[in-house]
Amino acid sequence: MRRYFITSTSPRRRGNKVINRSKQCWEVGETVKVGFMTLRVLAKVPTPGDFLPDQYALTNADGSRFYRFVPHNGCERVTDLAEAMVQRGF
Repeated sequence: MRRYFITSTSPRRRGNKVINRSKQCWEVGETVKVGFMTLRVLAKVPTPGDFLPDQYALTNADGSRFYRFVPHNGCERVTDLAEAMVQRGF
């Protein structure tokens, strides 16, 4: 029988950086998977004051559809890039 010991309840650290669970790079221009869709990050929209994670403006591979994504709150299809950039509370 194997025994597993938990030495700490704090997140694992490498140097001074916390290791994130996401293996995806959410920088502008990168390709990410959201559910079953593969999308490209167009912009990161900061959302100060609403206590939600930052919002992302995404598009599909050919650039014909646009999406607004807030981690843990979902992905929403919008009509154009300008609408995807507008901060929206959920």
